[in-house]
Amino acid sequence: MNKKNVVILYGGRSTEHEVSLRSACFVLKNLNQHKYNIFAIGINHSGEWIPQNTNKMLTNIEKLDFLPIEYSENSQSENWMEENIAKALLPIIKTIKDGENEGKEETVVFPIIHGSYGEDGCLQGLLEMSSLPYVGADTLSSAICMDKVVAKELVKSVGINVVPYITFRRHEWDKRHTEIMLQIEQQFKSSVFIKPASLGSSIGASMVYANDLSSLVTAIEHAFQFDEKVIVEKFINAREIQFAALGDYDPEISEAGEINYGGSFYSYGTKYLNENFSQSEIPVNLPKTKVKEGQNICKKVFKVLQIYGLARIDLFLSKDDDKYYFNEANTIPGLTSVSQYAQLWKHHGVEHSHLMDRLIEIAISRKEQRKKLKRAYK
Repeated sequence: MNKKNVVILYGGRSTEHEVSLRSACFVLKNLNQHKYNIFAIGINHSGEWIPQNTNKMLTNIEKLDFLPIEYSENSQSENWMEENIAKALLPIIKTIKDGENEGKEETVVFPIIHGSYGEDGCLQGLLEMSSLPYVGADTLSSAICMDKVVAKELVKSVGINVVPYITFRRHEWDKRHTEIMLQIEQQFKSSVFIKPASLGSSIGASMVYANDLSSLVTAIEHAFQFDEKVIVEKFINAREIQFAALGDYDPEISEAGEINYGGSFYSYGTKYLNENFSQSEIPVNLPKTKVKEGQNICKKVFKVLQIYGLARIDLFLSKDDDKYYFNEANTIPGLTSVSQYAQLWKHHGVEHSHLMDRLIEIAISRKEQRKKLKRAYK
């Protein structure tokens, strides 16, 4: 049987660049080399697509915690995407097509780029135009889930609870910041979370008191450094419960996991920089009926947000009213050595290498379905 070609895309023009390097390392470690011809393209902060020496990476992979992006003889000195963005994949695709079994192997792209230009639909649109099967949500769903405000509005439309929030853009803040601060103080009264509307890994997020005007302004200005839209969300006394979804448009939902971080909120440093921190409990200490309720909510979230392939869905479980509240859905969840997504499936007996296999199979299945669609009307 011919090996499939798997192209890992990682890095990217995002504040979550370093998280992507860690996730890509996990993916590379767990792809079965007997099943796949493995290629990698690193995308640096400037947006250059740089083919990597995958054989060299695999030789040293067990020693690595993250995949570096190294320039090679084939690297371009300028941002060659500007001339024709579709050519970005050519070095790898050409290598594949120049092989002995031209046209016989399936080529699948595994995008593991978190945040802007990777998780927000931009990259997915490029891959759709390239007619390449790829792991994860499509252009529409990626864009929806990346914007926390849009996702919350859609989830509310099917009767799922969300934590009270307000949102505003940079131009609104500049014109009426006094009015907005008064609204925050009157509506929320106690602590609030302030974060960019379209970013992950808790980057740009802060927790402040609604009546602490100086800290409020500082937190909002900080969030605006990363996005032109900000969300201010009421703090609720809750447990953070996470579920992993795996499958096509009707996925399996994992057991529940709980985040235990021992601080005011689950910050970037706690997630990725504190190696001695035990971040999760799997399975979570909840009645089976409550776990089932959470799984059913995740099914509804997956459907209304049009997700495909995989997602980690984060819920709050209020300690005051015992109700679930939707937090967010991550269409390219962290896949580092401490990330929840793979750990939740491992609890179900899905080893990391098998998880990679499933994701690749699901990506190919979508491509086969879409190949049947008519692209011309006669």
